[in-house]
Amino acid sequence: MLAKLFAAFVIVPILEIYIIIKVGTYIGAGWTIVLVIGTAFLGAYLAKMQGAHTMMKMRANMQQGIPPTNDILDAFLIFAAGLVFPDAGISDGYSGSSGPYSCNQAAHQVLAAQKD
Repeated sequence: MLAKLFAAFVIVPILEIYIIIKVGTYIGAGWTIVLVIGTAFLGAYLAKMQGAHTMMKMRANMQQGIPPTNDILDAFLIFAAGLVFPDAGISDGYSGSSGPYSCNQAAHQVLAAQKD
């Protein structure tokens, strides 16, 4: 558990800084800033749209008497992807914006259901 926290809070930001510097040397500082901000906005938009879709699906399931167990997990995964957006970075923005996609949610559900 400690190794995962170390990776999340130390190694990932260092890799992010390295990626941003490398991308900045190839495309320039201005375009790198645009890319970082663009991935954040794209991810936030996708999380908002998928979150609204999941909420509508949950309501429909509850009205039909179907327990929304997978929908609750989907909502949590979309929320978790949304937490990645404030972290300035290209790969974090990409991973956060890819989280709300349904094909990725199925894989995340399997991983979340597995025990360490």
